[in-house]
This record gives sequence, C-alpha cells and structure tokens, in this order.
Amino acid sequence: MKKIPIICDGTLCGHNYDTVPAELVGTGFELVVCLGEAPFSNEVIEQRPFIGKAGNFLRKYFALDQYQYLLMNSIQCKPHDTPKSKPTDELIAACSSVRNKLLDMMVEGDIIVLFGRFAQIAMFGKHVKFDTMPYFVKHPTKGFEMEVWACLHPMAPQYNRTQLSLFEDILRVTGKFKV
Repeated sequence: MKKIPIICDGTLCGHNYDTVPAELVGTGFELVVCLGEAPFSNEVIEQRPFIGKAGNFLRKYFALDQYQYLLMNSIQCKPHDTPKSKPTDELIAACSSVRNKLLDMMVEGDIIVLFGRFAQIAMFGKHVKFDTMPYFVKHPTKGFEMEVWACLHPMAPQYNRTQLSLFEDILRVTGKFKV
C-alpha cells in the first residue's frame, strides 16, 4: 500500500474540509484507476480510500499480483455538514484539478473503472449507460484515449443480490479483476 501525496489541501478548490489521499495497491505493472464517489467518515479517520463496507467488498476482486490499483474518490474531501458526503456538482468540479493530477500517473493501455453514479458524473458530466462500454475519453493532459468502464457502486449488489451478476460481469469484461 502506498499513499499518493497529491491531495487537495483546500488551496486548489477553496474548501477547507477533511481530506482523504489516494492509495496505490498491488505489485503489477499495469494500472487500473478505481474512481469512487466520496469519502465517508471512516476513510477520513484512517486516511485511506475504499475501506468501508463497499470498498472492502470491491477489494476482494483485486488481482494484486497482476495489477496496481489506484484508489481514489471523485472528490477527495468530506464536507463537514453532510453525513453521507454526497458530492455536489460544485465539489466535483472543484476537485477536477486533483483528479487530473492523479490521472497523470496513467500511461496508454491503463484503464479507469468508475464505481457509482457520482464517479460517472465526475468523468463524463452525466450518468452513463452500461450497455455501450467501454467508453474512450481523451486523457486531460497527455492526449491519448483512455479506456473507461462504468460500473455499479459496490454497495448495489450487497443490497440487491440480483445486481451481483451485473457487477461481476462488468469487472470480468475489463479483464483486470478476479471474478
């Protein structure tokens, strides 16, 4: 596990909220960027993304010996006044410079998997359909086409078991997870 030092300290977005750094896990050479929604309280306390119920569910699918996974949220901060920290359009836009700096770790051939509606909004500006994947989006600073997959939020199959097969199908098709 390696914490990534690029994190919003409030100077980039003008907010002064509790922040959570990105994290790099795995030993492989290819990078899989996992973009979640927003940090919850336990992530702020432990300073690690993807450690709640949803993150732990997702982590069991990682092939840590084959790939590196960059774990990050659509926003890096948890506003003090929102207990479930649903990202606002303002925060998603404000955090774009931090997301872009983290995406600079990517090289051509790496992929991004978006977990949940807010991650899709952060990347595309809207919620996207699962049936037209993968999407190809120009890297914000390097110019190459990034392969982007939209996936259900990891909590969805835990609340609705019928969605488990769709969740696992999407992970399987990317070829970068153990399913």
